[in-house]
Amino acid sequence: MKVREYFWKAADAEGRIIQGTWQGTGLTEIQRRLFLEGYYPILIRSSKGLLEIISSIPIFEQQRNSLQFWANFCHRLGMLLEAGVPILSALDLMAIQKQKKSRIGRQTNWAEVRGYIETGMDLSEALNYINPHPTPAIRALIRAGEHAGKLPVILTQLAHDLEEEYRSRRRIQGALAYPAFLFLMALSVVFALSQFVLPVYEQVFSNLDSSLPLMTRVIFAVAHWIPFSLGLILMSCVGGVVLLKLKYAEKWKGKAFDLLGRLPLWGSLYKQSDQVQFFRILGTLMEAGIPLVDALSLSQETVRLPSMKEKIRELTFAAREGRRLSLLFRSDSFFPPDAAMLWSIGEESGQLSTILQHLAKMLRQDLEEKMERLTSVLGPVLVIGIAAIIGAIAIGIMMPVFDIGTKIQ
Repeated sequence: MKVREYFWKAADAEGRIIQGTWQGTGLTEIQRRLFLEGYYPILIRSSKGLLEIISSIPIFEQQRNSLQFWANFCHRLGMLLEAGVPILSALDLMAIQKQKKSRIGRQTNWAEVRGYIETGMDLSEALNYINPHPTPAIRALIRAGEHAGKLPVILTQLAHDLEEEYRSRRRIQGALAYPAFLFLMALSVVFALSQFVLPVYEQVFSNLDSSLPLMTRVIFAVAHWIPFSLGLILMSCVGGVVLLKLKYAEKWKGKAFDLLGRLPLWGSLYKQSDQVQFFRILGTLMEAGIPLVDALSLSQETVRLPSMKEKIRELTFAAREGRRLSLLFRSDSFFPPDAAMLWSIGEESGQLSTILQHLAKMLRQDLEEKMERLTSVLGPVLVIGIAAIIGAIAIGIMMPVFDIGTKIQ
C-alpha cells in the first residue's frame, strides 16, 4: 500500500490535546499507533492532494455523501469503546475536537448527544438529533449492538461497510468522470473550431469566388448548426432536471437514477453497485441479529435505483409470506445467477449472513474489473474520436488550399 503523511490530533490520559504528523499506509494504522502510545484520536487526516483540494471547495463539499461522516463516527467511537473507554467519556473526547461544519453544512454537537444519553436515551435514538441523520440501517445496527452488548464490534464492522460503500461510489463516479471529461473536451474543441476558426476560413474562401469541395461545404454547413445544437442539448438537460424537481419534488433524485440506470453502460454499473450494497448491508444486519424481514426493509433504504428498491420490496413481501427467497432469485434475471445458488446454500446451511457477505465481495470484485475495462476502452475511443474530428476539419480546410495552389501554378 502507498505510504502517505497523516496529520493527527489526540488527547492523552489527562485530557491534554497534542498533535503531530506521522507516515503510514492508512488511517487504521495511525489510529492503532496512537492507541499503543496511550492517546485517544480526535482528528486524523492525510496531506491534501489535488482531489482533496478540489473537494474542499464549498460547491463540491456540499455534494459529498454523509457516508464518510458516519464511517468516521463509527470508526472513532468503535475504537474508543474497544479500548475500554466508557461511552460518555468517548463522546467527551469527540466533543473536544474543534467544532467544524459537517459535510451537510451544520455543526455536530456531541455534547448534546451526551446529554440525551445521560437522560436514559439509547445511543441509536440520540443520534437522530445529529445532522446528517443516520440511515435506518445505521440506526438499526447500532440499536442491535446496544441490545446484544456488542456495540464496539458492530460499530467497527459498520464503519468498514460504510467505508467500502463510500469507496465504491467514488470509484463509480471516477469511472464516469474521466469519459465525461473527454466528452466535454471534445464538445469544447468542436465549439471553438465552429466559432473562431471555421468562420475565418469560410470568409477567406468566399472572397476567392472558387468552387469548394463537397467535404468542405459540409463542414461549413455543420459548423453553422453546432452552437444551436449544443445550446439545445444544454437547455434540454437543464430543463429535464428542473422538470423532474417540479414534478416529483422529493423523489426527483430517484427518477434521475432510474433514467441513469437505463443507460446501456452506466446503468449496469449502478445496478451492480446497488446489488453489492444490498447484499453487504443485508448480511451485516442479519449477523447483528435482526430478523430477515426487518433486515430486508432496512436494506431497501440503502440502495438508489428505483428498480432495485422494487425488487427488495418483492423479496420482503415473499419473506413475510414464508416463501423461500432462493426460488425468487432463480425465477428473476434481475440478480446474477450466483445470487440464487449462494442464497440457496445459505438458507440450507443456516449461514445466510456469511454467504451474503461473500456474495457482496464477489460482486464488488467483478464491478471493479468492469469499471477498469470500461475506462481503459472509453478513454482511447474518445481520444481517437477527438483526433478524427480535428483531422476531418483540417483535411476539409486544406483541400481548397491545395486546389488554389494548383491553379496558381
